[in-house]
Amino acid sequence: MSLWRILCGAAFVALPVLANLVPACAAGSEPEDIQCNNAPKGSVPPLPQMVADWVVVLCTSQGHALAPRVKDKMVLWLAPKTGTLFTVDAAPRDWKRPPSLSKYDMRFSDFAATERTGDALNKTLAMWDLAFAPQARPKIERVVQMDARSVWQGTIYNLFFYIAGGKPQWMITCVKQCSSAVPIRIVDDPEEAKKLIRSVGKESQNR
Repeated sequence: MSLWRILCGAAFVALPVLANLVPACAAGSEPEDIQCNNAPKGSVPPLPQMVADWVVVLCTSQGHALAPRVKDKMVLWLAPKTGTLFTVDAAPRDWKRPPSLSKYDMRFSDFAATERTGDALNKTLAMWDLAFAPQARPKIERVVQMDARSVWQGTIYNLFFYIAGGKPQWMITCVKQCSSAVPIRIVDDPEEAKKLIRSVGKESQNR
């Protein structure tokens, strides 16, 4: 089974309408070469070993997108405040690729990863408290930062993975030194995903 079918199939399992919010799934049929097998040599930079088990680069019709790596079970990145699926795209969501550009031209140019320690770790934990309030912070074992540089205006995305129970369970994605940030729940259970999405829907109705 292809990566697209696993990723988008997981989206439909969680809640069908969500799949249309992911660029890789929105077309309804698998984009050509979603796994970047035919990408020009050197156009897909290697992922740092530290995050290679958690992240995959997709070649969507609009360019590169970072998504959760799927192995023996589905994994979703969900925005807990909206209940929507999330990918990190090399181009802005409202950007439309002109005919003069190939799908491989809008891409990430390089990646880096490091483990947060000392004061940097404390600052990252404080970010968690702010992003996921009023939820009490659970025991977080490690925090790993991944940086992804896009060819779009040299934008650098910072992805902070919060590991608990031996696996990433939360992520905060930032741009421009975290002047803009998106908190993400990393979910590998369809029932948990449904529960999160439904809870967001109930909160919206009560406002």
